[in-house]
Amino acid sequence: MQSRDRSGHLREYRCKSLGGTISRNLGRIIVVLAFCGIVCAGQAFGQPDKACKLQDLNGTYGFTLKGDNLARGVGYIVAGVLTADGSGNITGSGKQTVAGQVTDAEFTGTYQVNADCTGTTHLQFVGGVQSDLFFVLVQDGEEAMMLYVGPGVLESGNAKRVHAAKGKS
Repeated sequence: MQSRDRSGHLREYRCKSLGGTISRNLGRIIVVLAFCGIVCAGQAFGQPDKACKLQDLNGTYGFTLKGDNLARGVGYIVAGVLTADGSGNITGSGKQTVAGQVTDAEFTGTYQVNADCTGTTHLQFVGGVQSDLFFVLVQDGEEAMMLYVGPGVLESGNAKRVHAAKGKS
């Protein structure tokens, strides 16, 4: 059985299968759930606690970058080490496999970091391949999530700061 308050809102629902009464005010429930969703989304995707700067991307990082050249039907992956100087310059090297062929990968490039911890980098690989990546710095610059979506190409990857092993030289 349903009853409505003076405003016409549903107040009570008799659930015969459970043999009990469930008190409800659907309008209030919806408002509370919407509020919780907005608060949680704001915390997950809101502004960082501090503004990021160019110097936050500084040091040596291990990275992977994986992608597909859709136009050529070729997949590839690169793994290696990159070094950012905190002034907008980057160098790196590693191994790559393109269509099953393993080769060395070396690159240089430049980067910029925005206050919201997003940034871009332009990489020039030995051999002429270029890549412009969008990235997001996380955990105070300890990690970066990278993405490139261009005409016929999809790339994504991660980079984590390399720390010297404690107690070893």
